[in-house]
Amino acid sequence: MKKKCQLSFVTFCMANEAVSDKFIELAISIQASYHINIFVIADQELNNDLRINYNYDTLIIPQKTKYERILKLFEICNSEFIIFVDSDISLDIPKVLSFINHTVSYSYDIAWGKIKVSNYSTITSRLVSVDKLLSHDVIRPLLWRFGLGITIPGQLFILRKAAFHKKLNRYDTFLDDISFGLFVKRNHLKIHYDYCILGYENPNNTFYGLLKQRKRWATGFSTIVKSRKNDSIDLMYLFIHVFFYHLLWVPFWIGFFSLFNMKSYLAFLYAISIIIYVCRKHLSLSISAILYCIVFPVYHIWWFICFIKESFDKNNIKIIE
Repeated sequence: MKKKCQLSFVTFCMANEAVSDKFIELAISIQASYHINIFVIADQELNNDLRINYNYDTLIIPQKTKYERILKLFEICNSEFIIFVDSDISLDIPKVLSFINHTVSYSYDIAWGKIKVSNYSTITSRLVSVDKLLSHDVIRPLLWRFGLGITIPGQLFILRKAAFHKKLNRYDTFLDDISFGLFVKRNHLKIHYDYCILGYENPNNTFYGLLKQRKRWATGFSTIVKSRKNDSIDLMYLFIHVFFYHLLWVPFWIGFFSLFNMKSYLAFLYAISIIIYVCRKHLSLSISAILYCIVFPVYHIWWFICFIKESFDKNNIKIIE
């Protein structure tokens, strides 16, 4: 009889957040096939009304980044594979089960799928949805296909612990997705990119919320750049990432105005073609994509301003003990 693989399910809860019912449903659904453990990493002890009717371990690690929490988890978790799920993700259970089984069966070092926005109820959420389509359906798969990818979706991924434990960079960062991605790229790990939509997340619905998010990303990116300042290969990958994730709007508008000066209809045909391609699976977002081209450069410019500011801050580097 084949020995069951050890698999840990990990989720992260902020103060007063509940453990997702879908997360527990996923763990229970798969327990017949694996020896499972559940870890809830929280800022504080969960309230009684937030507890779940299943055995799990709570790790109280307050005021730490997700990256540091993951590294601390590695010290006590003995499972062969670990799946990480953010608390606000609504999972597609059948697809995630298939994703886990495939990853474990082929012993991939790390695997991930797609996460989409759960609703388009506001203008901001529709803009975020377009941004997800561009980054998750176009940029990320394109970069990984050409050997230039360095990001994974941190909302949901599974890894083989032995490939990462005591090997990851110890510099702390808000951008665990890039820290893991850089390690995967430099060490030529065995990856699986599942093209299925594995779950849905609630979008950031406010202008101010998106600005705060970009500032956090810029801070995290600056710490990663500083930690790799003597590594020209990593720096190359990092600035390729910057171009595709934060600067694509520049050649887009250069192309638009260049064509507009020649023939205006060519400029609009060019823009519409790109928008339809990005939104090809969700054409209802095409109108929002037009607004996205105008509005989202503001967020990218803000990201650059924050990145430059943080780059001169010598105190934002922390080594995880």
